[in-house]
Amino acid sequence: MRTWSEMVAYHAARRPDALFVRDDTEEATYAEMSRRLARRATWLVHRGVEPGSRVALLARNSVALVETLLACHHLGAVGVPLNHRLSADEIAYLIGHSESHLLVVDPEFEGLAGRAVAGHPGSPAVAELRPAAESGLGDLAPAAPVEVGLDDVCRIMYTSGTTSRPKGVALTNRNILVKCAAQAREFGLSFRDHGLVAGPLFHIAALDVTLTNAAYVGGSVRLLRRFDADRVLDHLRNDGVTHVWLAPVMIRRVLEAARQAGGVVLGEGPRLMIGGGEPTPRELMERIATVFPNTWYANVYGLTETSTGDTVLPQSQAGMRPTSVGLAVAESTVRVLDPEGRPVAPGERGQVAIGGPKLSQGYWRDPEATAASRHEGFFLTGDEGYLDDEGYLFITGRFKDVIISGGENIGAAEVERVLVTHQAVAEAAIVGRPDPQWGEVPVAFVVARQGASLEVADLDEHCREKLGLLKTPKEYRLLSELPRTAIGKVHKAQLRELLGRAES
Repeated sequence: MRTWSEMVAYHAARRPDALFVRDDTEEATYAEMSRRLARRATWLVHRGVEPGSRVALLARNSVALVETLLACHHLGAVGVPLNHRLSADEIAYLIGHSESHLLVVDPEFEGLAGRAVAGHPGSPAVAELRPAAESGLGDLAPAAPVEVGLDDVCRIMYTSGTTSRPKGVALTNRNILVKCAAQAREFGLSFRDHGLVAGPLFHIAALDVTLTNAAYVGGSVRLLRRFDADRVLDHLRNDGVTHVWLAPVMIRRVLEAARQAGGVVLGEGPRLMIGGGEPTPRELMERIATVFPNTWYANVYGLTETSTGDTVLPQSQAGMRPTSVGLAVAESTVRVLDPEGRPVAPGERGQVAIGGPKLSQGYWRDPEATAASRHEGFFLTGDEGYLDDEGYLFITGRFKDVIISGGENIGAAEVERVLVTHQAVAEAAIVGRPDPQWGEVPVAFVVARQGASLEVADLDEHCREKLGLLKTPKEYRLLSELPRTAIGKVHKAQLRELLGRAES
């Protein structure tokens, strides 16, 4: 097996009637999905897609979305899942940067897609994503699979970071295959497992910690179109779910749903709940243990650039090392480096670096950023941490200027770039504020242009239009000037101190 689509074909030949994927309106066995993805590939070919073409996808979770991603693998094309929470301007940038040939759009987002492609020279063709029965796939001949290499790029996942624009992580067939093998072994997954996908498939954890792993072992998945805590709780209670990935903000909402349902305790709940996307506080892990007493809460650490899931906290250590993100999986190597790039001693803090075959090819069309993120074959995560004497990793902070809100990365530079395009703004700086629900939320410190009148409501509307709700600051502080270091950089530590003093 070289590709995700070949995984489906493998199980279709051995267990054709086994359920692979189901959403609210349709389902597909492995045999059905194997046939449908080949016809969906023909549907793509009729729209000009060929090996190497980038296919952008703007859609909520559905069987049709999975089918289309698989069809890209079948053709040797490159799937580009897009975050539908972004603004039209941001989506236009991602489509242009990825040089997508086709934009496949959920009908719900036709208006957003239209605004994104309007007036942009070279914008891709747009195709509406409909279920197989409504797309005429049955009238199409199946496309033959295209032979691809393990190191061919099969997907581009955009992630926010410290730069002013998101970067496209180029994942290869090898990355996905090795990741699946590593995580199936760590989590003990098999064809008997039934996963729940509650997060959006444009997020690597929802797509790869659950869905592609299921295809690797021949298991099944239930897709939720969008996250809903009550529905997640219902599926965990009644649908035979054995494993689920949830970001901490999602877990908090599920726990609250359980409380409102009369203090539900799921003694027969899933055997495995996978956390990650941001650090899981100890108090949250204790609450999880109360509601899910027989569930292994696996604290996991990984990044889009490393195909996610590089360390896993073993079940046996959950009580002994609750704040650790665990040991490196077999296919990953973890180091902690000093500022000169030298490994530090156990217990000493430094920058976490990850190496191994799960490491992505780099950033799409950005060789400088790729080179800057590597050291001796290791990816520099920008996270601060340490390894104990037995190799357990602990994350203690971040070097990179990134806010993690609800499991999503928000690059401070992205938001700052938009703020300073407002006609009344001279300078702006973004920092993260701890939030009990989201983990962190962005707060803006803004300096007005001389003589300009600056209204918070105008700033907020400006950000919502350019950034979307997720990245829009949740609070605005107006300053006469930004604090700066001796070399002229914005002193963000002082801004965080200002926030802390205000809250105390």
